[in-house]
Amino acid sequence: MTYDKTESLKLGKITEDHFKSIFINCIDATEHENIYEHWDVRIDNIKIDIKGMKRELRNDSSVNGYRHYIELRGVRGHPGWLYGKADYFAFETIEDFLLVEKIKLQKWVDKNIIKEEVTKPELYKLYSRVGRLDQMTLVKTSDLFLISDIFVSKEDKDIDLAKLVLTKIDLTEFVKFSDS
Repeated sequence: MTYDKTESLKLGKITEDHFKSIFINCIDATEHENIYEHWDVRIDNIKIDIKGMKRELRNDSSVNGYRHYIELRGVRGHPGWLYGKADYFAFETIEDFLLVEKIKLQKWVDKNIIKEEVTKPELYKLYSRVGRLDQMTLVKTSDLFLISDIFVSKEDKDIDLAKLVLTKIDLTEFVKFSDS
């Protein structure tokens, strides 16, 4: 299978629309906010960058719900979405969305990513695509689950995010597991 950017963009839009259908009070980012500030939707005063499931490799036939890319630097060399203006990242999984606070993810990346550059995506190592200035890493979705503040089912509707943020729990205190 060959990579089709149009299909990828369409899948991203479907994921964003699905996420927004779960919550009340969603306001879309402007094109400028989306591209330069790296957030997709604002719910109350909380800015969220929605991250859909992606193919691990461009030629893969389907998306992978067990691994996610984290962008440290964008394709033009500017700071990646990890350092944008979003307050949270919503990572799509097979059945849920995991909401991870930006600062918590930044600290996790600083502590866990191996500062070794590779030419093909590898877990926890820094990867740049040929001819681009980007830099990203690949992480297990289970790692994101452990640092997530909130997770919501894709089946949920009419959720008030502000109330969820007030009652968030730190799952690392309750769950210790490895999917090695």
